[in-house]
Amino acid sequence: MTAASTDPGRALVSASLVVCTTGRSDRMPGLVARLQAALRDQRAVSEAVVVDNSPEGSLSELAGDGIRVVRAALPGLSLARTVGCIQARGDVLVFTDDDVEFAPSWPGRMAAPILAGELDATAAPVRLGPEFDDIASPLLRGWLAEANLPGDAVRLVGAGMALHRDLLGLGVWDQRLGAGVAGTAFGEETLFESMIRAQGARIDVVADAEVVHHPDATRLGPDYWRRTAQQKGLSEAYFAYHWLGETMPRPALRTARRRVRLWVHRRRHGSDPARFEQELRLIHSLAVSAGFSRESRSPRAYPPRAAGSPTRATPSVPAASVGSPETPRG
Repeated sequence: MTAASTDPGRALVSASLVVCTTGRSDRMPGLVARLQAALRDQRAVSEAVVVDNSPEGSLSELAGDGIRVVRAALPGLSLARTVGCIQARGDVLVFTDDDVEFAPSWPGRMAAPILAGELDATAAPVRLGPEFDDIASPLLRGWLAEANLPGDAVRLVGAGMALHRDLLGLGVWDQRLGAGVAGTAFGEETLFESMIRAQGARIDVVADAEVVHHPDATRLGPDYWRRTAQQKGLSEAYFAYHWLGETMPRPALRTARRRVRLWVHRRRHGSDPARFEQELRLIHSLAVSAGFSRESRSPRAYPPRAAGSPTRATPSVPAASVGSPETPRG
């Protein structure tokens, strides 16, 4: 693939490490330390781009020593990723999150197969930190973004993925999906991956590029899991209706029936921990049908896949969302 910059006058570096963050203060020192360690490894990346998606826009002090801070003023992870893609200079864009632990050489390992022309995108094995060893359910571990371990299907996840810049002309970060969006707060990576696969992108796991994910363990109460089940279902309905072109017969009736099943389950089993995952699956199923009922009232966002039409090359980014990049100190 031939590198294609979003700005013809901008010099490209081999790889950029991009992190979108809402700026949680307890995560910033560790993030900066990891970015600086990666920048010191000459085989890794030539720049690190932190996309400041915090409400206050207060992360400019992180800039310096090869770290650039750019602003995405409006909320939403998909919007922040779009801003990061526009501002990064690399031929290869390596993405991770502010709660992910990685080795200094990790970005270079992720970028190497792409720079060599062997792959167009790479996925990292993502393992949950040891503090989550008591979560045995594959469903729940997957909902916390554990992915690409031996035996898993390959999938791009924001905790650890890389892509060639040319793919930005084939896929978009749909701003109606992803963290920060009410309801459909998941699925933006799945949609992006499906778009680029439809255009022949080569994607595989880099087995020796494992990262460790440390999401906030304090949030993982029953209400969090119920909300996640609902958001996952709504997001999957959006993906199925708008991208896959699927339909669901009588979604309103199915929603009513599934709501009754959930009510019966709760009446019978209450808060029985042994039945909790079953409750989550019922919530998810209910959200899928409710999502189809809602989405089917609007035109499909993408052309039918059978037509082979390419996705639009450039997502719209509200002008107010892209601020001037902070100038690195020193």
